[in-house]
Amino acid sequence: MLIIPWEGNAEFVASFRRVQQNTIVPIERCWTLWQMAKQAAWLDGEIWECGVYKGGTAALIADAIRGSTKRLRLFDSFAGIPYKDEADNHNVGDFAFADIEAVRSLVRYENTFIHKGVIPDVFAGLEYNSISFCHVDVDMYRSVLSCCEFVWYRLCVGGCMVFDDYGHPFCSGAKKAVDEFFADKGVYPILASGHDKGDSAVVFKNGST
Repeated sequence: MLIIPWEGNAEFVASFRRVQQNTIVPIERCWTLWQMAKQAAWLDGEIWECGVYKGGTAALIADAIRGSTKRLRLFDSFAGIPYKDEADNHNVGDFAFADIEAVRSLVRYENTFIHKGVIPDVFAGLEYNSISFCHVDVDMYRSVLSCCEFVWYRLCVGGCMVFDDYGHPFCSGAKKAVDEFFADKGVYPILASGHDKGDSAVVFKNGST
């Protein structure tokens, strides 16, 4: 018998229904985000999302931490994918969505900061910020690697990074970046399996690096 783990969680189901028209991330991966954000809400550090698109998963994360005083930081070019490398399959300009105010309205979380720009340049000025959770959904090799290089060393112990599309064959550049970065860190991406063949991966900060 197939077990649906979010059955009976009315809070999550209501949140997913609210945002599902504004995300292409399926419910299995949204459930992973929900659980990780809930856990991170008890840790020190900010909540980050890199790759916002229409704001659906950002709003889901905001719902998960609602009631806390955490800062939610959202990073996106809002002009689509900015560059393409040999390992990538998407094209420059894919996932463009320029309506930042529509994102803000959907998220409706008071302590939200939206940063428009290209990763990693858009991280400038945040070098001393502590992070408890980061959702990385930027698809491309160079962008994912840049997120790893900046976020990992600012992630609090017990915090985590969730990499969307880690197991998706069309996002092989994302998996390549994650595997390369963590190869010598003593931590390992945990595959959060779903039914959509676009499995996400979760990496926890254990204090060793």
